[in-house]
Amino acid sequence: MVERVLVVGPKDTLSMVDDLAPKGFEIVKALHNSPEMKAALPGTHYFVGFIQQYVKPQLFKDAPHLDRKSTRLNSSH
Repeated sequence: MVERVLVVGPKDTLSMVDDLAPKGFEIVKALHNSPEMKAALPGTHYFVGFIQQYVKPQLFKDAPHLDRKSTRLNSSH
């Protein structure tokens, strides 16, 4: 099974993903709160980008493959 990486962000950021994404993963790019983002959550193993507003208990219900224990936010401000 190929693991899915869901990358969420503004359009200009998503355009860089193809150059930076690791090989061997299914990469799904989506704008914030888009239908594509919501549709990709159930099969998502890794959720990256501008996601801090989504890390709530409901996220782990919508994306059961995410590991709550290993989810970390990098706050640099």
